[in-house]
Amino acid sequence: MKTTKAADKYSVLYDYFSTQLGWHRARIKFLVLLITALCKMQSVGFEQLAAAMDSPAQISSSVRRIQRFFAAFTIDKDPIARLLFSVLPCQSNLIISIDRTNWQFGKTDINIFMLSVCYEGIAFPLLWKLLAKKGNSNTKERTDMIDKFVQLFGKGCIKAIVADREFIGKDWLQYLQQQRIPFHIRIRDNMWLHKAGGEKIRMSWIYGFLIKRIECG
Repeated sequence: MKTTKAADKYSVLYDYFSTQLGWHRARIKFLVLLITALCKMQSVGFEQLAAAMDSPAQISSSVRRIQRFFAAFTIDKDPIARLLFSVLPCQSNLIISIDRTNWQFGKTDINIFMLSVCYEGIAFPLLWKLLAKKGNSNTKERTDMIDKFVQLFGKGCIKAIVADREFIGKDWLQYLQQQRIPFHIRIRDNMWLHKAGGEKIRMSWIYGFLIKRIECG
């Protein structure tokens, strides 16, 4: 009875995911149960997710199924990105955020470079790449990410790209200018602005001048 009720409850999600992803029906059903368990528990712990899955299987069996899913199934990220994009509240005039986070799991470094769509203060991740190194992304990794987004969704939906202070560099900014993609990137106050005549101005001085102008109205 529980299985039938669960099937009825999630039938719309089953059908939608099947259309978008084209996976085997059993794998789609498992994915839906896993996603709803994630929403319930707000945790990525396998045992907690297994306990929250709307399934008649024993928790130990559900844990093994989750383990097999992540260990044995190669997920094509492009259909996932299209699926996520299709359910965004807005699909044009988008603010694209790129960011990177790095932490350690035991002795293993996990360094993720991610592209998200910003909407009403929330960032919806669409594309990501695990960097096999510590530290910042390079120009090729950044341009590859933007090229992938444009390939999947087009350039016309981008209003601007926003990024933190680590996303600087002549070649990277030149790429954005050549692609005619607007951007808003924070810069460090200890950087220097080189004027055409050779004069250098420290960015902190420019910031100070702008702040005074704003304060004076």
